[in-house]
Amino acid sequence: MPLVATGCVGPTGAVACETGQTVYDAGTPCTSPGVPAGCSATAGTHVPTVCDVGDGVCRTNASQQTAVDPSQVHLDPTKHYYISVLPGDAANPFESGNTIGGHGMAELQSSARQWRPQ
Repeated sequence: MPLVATGCVGPTGAVACETGQTVYDAGTPCTSPGVPAGCSATAGTHVPTVCDVGDGVCRTNASQQTAVDPSQVHLDPTKHYYISVLPGDAANPFESGNTIGGHGMAELQSSARQWRPQ
């Protein structure tokens, strides 16, 4: 089944949108603006990043994913869709109070339904 849309929901700074991640800029430091060629003004520091490109690739031109509201996605009313909503704080179990290490979803499996836009 093809993936129609993916994204995060939440305000600016939401954990679900990968806010707060950084990567180390190991580039060549600039001695003055643009010198040497290809230098990085942020070399030697941690810079904000978001890893939403795929296969573990991150980009540093944003500090979090763009929030996407489900109403922004165009869905074909003649097709059926399955929607999965996963907790954005699953990677931080102790900060969110989720100390049991996840959820088996057993009681929800029997109630899963197809959703068809009207």
